[in-house]
Amino acid sequence: MPPAVRNSRTDHTWAYWLAIMGLISVVVALCAGILASAAGVGRAEAAMAGGGAFATSLLLCLAVPPAIRAMKGPR
Repeated sequence: MPPAVRNSRTDHTWAYWLAIMGLISVVVALCAGILASAAGVGRAEAAMAGGGAFATSLLLCLAVPPAIRAMKGPR
């Protein structure tokens, strides 16, 4: 029987990485919202700034692992 191929996305550590990426994105969103609020914009604009920062940072965090795998090349 051939050995099982491990897929990093099905590995249990992928869930932990997703949680870490989500927490990093929440921290970035909070910082952006607080900075926007301190700049004098309204609550709605500060929430929009935080939401945009969350979405952008989460997408960047999710793009890093495939980019690193692509730079490493075939194994």
